[in-house]
This record gives sequence, C-alpha cells and structure tokens, in this order.
Amino acid sequence: MFIKNKVPIRFRKKTSPYFGVVRCPKYKFGDYQNEILHVHWCSDEDMESITRIFTKKCIEYENQRYLNTNKTILKLPNELKELKAKQDSHHKATSQNILHRWREFLVGEIVDKLKNKHNFFEENAELYTESHLKRIVMRFEFILNSYLRNFVKNSTDDWINFLRSFTIPKYD
Repeated sequence: MFIKNKVPIRFRKKTSPYFGVVRCPKYKFGDYQNEILHVHWCSDEDMESITRIFTKKCIEYENQRYLNTNKTILKLPNELKELKAKQDSHHKATSQNILHRWREFLVGEIVDKLKNKHNFFEENAELYTESHLKRIVMRFEFILNSYLRNFVKNSTDDWINFLRSFTIPKYD
C-alpha cells in the first residue's frame, strides 16, 4: 500500500520490538544505603519520638471544633444573642487552645528534643538553609499545616451539618 502510494519506507530492513526483560546495569545500592538512611528523618530516635508525639497531639486537637455544635451543651432552643455569645466564647477558647497549647507545645517539644544536636539560634541564613534543622522544621510545618487544614474542614463540615439539621425537614 505504501509503495503504491509512493510513501518512502524509512527502514530498509524488517524490525520487531523487543519483548522480554531488559537487564539493567548493576546498581550498587549498598554503597548508597547508609547515606540514604543517614539523611532520612527516622534515622534519629529523637526524630521518631517527636513524630509520634506530634502525630498524637495533632490527632487529639483535630477532634476539636471551632464552633460548638453539641445540642445538649448548647441547651437549645436559645435566643440568637445567647447562641452567638456561647459560640463566640467557644471560638475564642478553641483559638487560644490551638495557638498556645497546640502550637507552642509542639514547638517546645521539637526544641527540647533536638537542642543538643541542632543550633536553633543560627544567625547565618546560608548555614541555616543548608542545615538538617531546616528540613526538620519544614517537615513538621507541612504536617501541622495538613492537620490544621483537616481541623478547619472538619469544623466547617460540622457547622454546616449543624445548620442543616434545623433546615431539612424530617419526613420520618
């Protein structure tokens, strides 16, 4: 068909694709394994214990909510002013709890566990950016951001479900 339509054939000889397993060149994983384990965050016992404490505390605080949606504690029905006052006080208490107890506790744990191995008061910015401490702090910042995102999402979903419980009629 190609010859008939005068389409040039690029390959002069017939080829077929290679089927099977291609042997890869030998990679000396053992040479690099110690370097990888040294750099990985779990290579240090203090880091591992901090991660456990961090995760446990974050899960504990993630179960709290910005707004109170427990109808028995709110003792509904309420006047709107009373409900607003109760929600404001709960919101302020939860915000303070997050800012002081959650965040400061975690920062304090990191500093306490790693103060012997890392310089937390490094003045040279270049030394700090190249240090292992920056990677550690960034890792815990990402973890904390993730938990805070979940906390906000759960609080929002909980509040929407709370409002929905008053608006959707129950046909049962």
